[in-house]
Amino acid sequence: ILEAPTAPLLSPTAPDIGFHNWCASVGIPVSPSVQLATTPRSVAGRGVFAIEPLERGEIIAAIPSAVVFHPDNAAECFPDTAERMEEAKSEQVGFAKRGKWIRRLWARMLRRDDEIKFLKDTELWQPELAQYALSAIEEDHPWAEWISQWRRDDPMHKLFVSGANSEDELAISGAADELQKMMPQLSYLKLRAALALRLGRMEEHSSIYGYLDDTKIKDISEMYSLVSSRAIELDADTGLTGIIPFYDMINHSLRPNLNLDYDGEVFELFANRHVEAGEELFLTYTKLGEPMDENNALWALVQWGIPTDKDDIISENDEQ
Repeated sequence: ILEAPTAPLLSPTAPDIGFHNWCASVGIPVSPSVQLATTPRSVAGRGVFAIEPLERGEIIAAIPSAVVFHPDNAAECFPDTAERMEEAKSEQVGFAKRGKWIRRLWARMLRRDDEIKFLKDTELWQPELAQYALSAIEEDHPWAEWISQWRRDDPMHKLFVSGANSEDELAISGAADELQKMMPQLSYLKLRAALALRLGRMEEHSSIYGYLDDTKIKDISEMYSLVSSRAIELDADTGLTGIIPFYDMINHSLRPNLNLDYDGEVFELFANRHVEAGEELFLTYTKLGEPMDENNALWALVQWGIPTDKDDIISENDEQ
């Protein structure tokens, strides 16, 4: 068993060390110059740090595509789960039509004429990944050890696991209050609409896969929330979305010191500048170069519970 590297002021917990060992066991080489640590020094309470200086271009982790958790890989590992979901999906005569008032409200707020839809064919990855993740745990698949370390603690997550629905105004208002305390400059009405949209999307997913009355609905809701906050788009052409091990342990910043590259077989994380020992490592969860306007800042807050500094938000006047 490998020992996770240690550094002054960073004392990895047993789960931190376990994650390093898990990476080694599934073929993810991680640089000895970096370390996952649960510590108040991290912006999120847990993050990846450089414990030795990193030079620009230095690779810190290489993740084979075969271990990435996405619907295509998972379907091969859990064919019974894949078959059940495919049957449920085929029984649907189009997607559910709930929440029209929410979509119209959001469209009016953004001054758009087009009505926002909850679902597209490529947006079923959330319920699929949630159910595959539960299958991994139930079947003690190698992914299970990693999945068991997934955590989230923010107002949107609390809404998901509370059982609230898109018309639960009291629960939505409470979550909007919490989010607005984190970013007072955001529109309260937009926050409420965004929260209701997220809940409405889960309801539509639930109607497709038929687990609203499932005895495991609490587990599914929690896992749905977890995968929603950890997944990224892997292929813009196909819409393939998944969760990359180790990548998902790195926190967000609009000024990242890491980049991600993919050569068709391996995802490589590398330093985009010199990094001093002791620095926390960051990726950006938003698209590089995309202006962080108020709407993007709002979705970052709802999606990941990450507040954006007021000085980093571009006003409509600035964009023009």
